[in-house]
Amino acid sequence: MMRISINSRFFAAVLCDLLWFFRNKAYRDGLLFHGLFISDIINKISSEHIAAWVRVPATIPIQKEAWISLPTSWFKINFDTAIRKSHSAQAAVCRNQKGHIIQMVSEINLPCSPNLGEAMAARLATSLASFLNLKKVIFEGDSQMVVSAMFQPHLNQDWRISPLINNIIDSIPNDLHWKVRKINRSANFCTHSVARWAAARMFSGRIPISLYPSIVRGKFSSFHSSFSLS
Repeated sequence: MMRISINSRFFAAVLCDLLWFFRNKAYRDGLLFHGLFISDIINKISSEHIAAWVRVPATIPIQKEAWISLPTSWFKINFDTAIRKSHSAQAAVCRNQKGHIIQMVSEINLPCSPNLGEAMAARLATSLASFLNLKKVIFEGDSQMVVSAMFQPHLNQDWRISPLINNIIDSIPNDLHWKVRKINRSANFCTHSVARWAAARMFSGRIPISLYPSIVRGKFSSFHSSFSLS
């Protein structure tokens, strides 16, 4: 049985994705591109993806499941999404250096792909950091694609979330010192529970911390009120 190298797989994936992209541009928007231009773009992006595959695992640390105290004045915001047939829910949970929850928020959006849902959750997390006027934040999520894109936007492997990732980076205040980490899905259980709760309740806004224990246990309350970050 013939083995296909990871480089060939990346090239084939990028080739199919971009040919379909340029086909849609021609069919829907009437935009035509020269074949040499398309070839150069395919080679450039596939090379970037291959390089990202080599570099990203070494540059983005995996957070252990056990809570690790943060440095003084630092906060941590976890983000996650829950996707349903009719809608999607994004959630962000902010903790202080001792692990105490200081704010939980959620929002409801249209159904979407997992990557887009995670990217919208990351946007919610950065918006929460701005709302709380935090100066030092570690953002954590369980999507390697989104975390890698935030860490190195120019090496983003999913062009469909690129505009949103760029918007996230551009909207982060200049005086905010931030890091982004990839964590295991199990280590993001609490935030995912909040996203599931928001999806079940169709809830957008700030969530009363008093509801957190029942949310994590899966005992969804009938709370329906809505708050705004603005």
